[in-house]
Amino acid sequence: MRKSRFLPSWLFLPGRIMMMLVILSVSAAACDGDANGGGGQGAAQPAGNVCDGVSACTRVGAADLDADGTADGIALVRAAPQRWLLRVAPAGGSVAEFRFDGPAIGPDEPWYGTAQVDGVPGAEIVLLTDRGAHTTWFTVLTYRNGQLVRSDPPGERPEPESGWPVDSANSGWIGYACGKQGETVTLLASASERNDDPARPEAYNEINTLYGWTDSGWRELSSRNVAYNAGDHSGEEHAGWHCDGLPVYPD
Repeated sequence: MRKSRFLPSWLFLPGRIMMMLVILSVSAAACDGDANGGGGQGAAQPAGNVCDGVSACTRVGAADLDADGTADGIALVRAAPQRWLLRVAPAGGSVAEFRFDGPAIGPDEPWYGTAQVDGVPGAEIVLLTDRGAHTTWFTVLTYRNGQLVRSDPPGERPEPESGWPVDSANSGWIGYACGKQGETVTLLASASERNDDPARPEAYNEINTLYGWTDSGWRELSSRNVAYNAGDHSGEEHAGWHCDGLPVYPD
């Protein structure tokens, strides 16, 4: 009988079984990785390049703006001196844009950061849009129904369109603190002014107003006045931004 030049097929059976076991092990490990957030949906991943096809565009950050668990790309485009275009690329959605004027003096870019400011799930975008000798004004944007819309500060203000003022000077201070009371998202707005009346010992009069977020927006929860004696600057700790993700003051 002529002997075959090929090895019997049954000799390859253990190798095939081993290969199948390796494949099954790799597949199981991949499933475990997805279940534990390793490359799966558990970890928020930035969206695609928000600057694709756009010149003079700079990616400045990423944050979950629409509360879907995925970080959305954020970019700035300098359209002209002091004229800017903000672009947001939500994961799985179309790009949203917002045009605005930047500060005449101060930083080269108006980007300030992102933070959870109001009570609607999803982070807000904070932009530095104007600057004076010691007062800085910010624009807060929120992502709603596929659009970037302006979020005005709570309370009655003579010029709400000017944005959110922040101040820290010898004449007084202004600041905001993001917080929570139970399930209610809160915002403490502090504003003070110097009292130059020599007949009164107080140097600064401060008003602290606490707001709570409702379905119809901010609602005042409480308000109190605080008087600081001359030389007491402890109230200045309320100046600036006190919200996770934002610097207290601009650089």
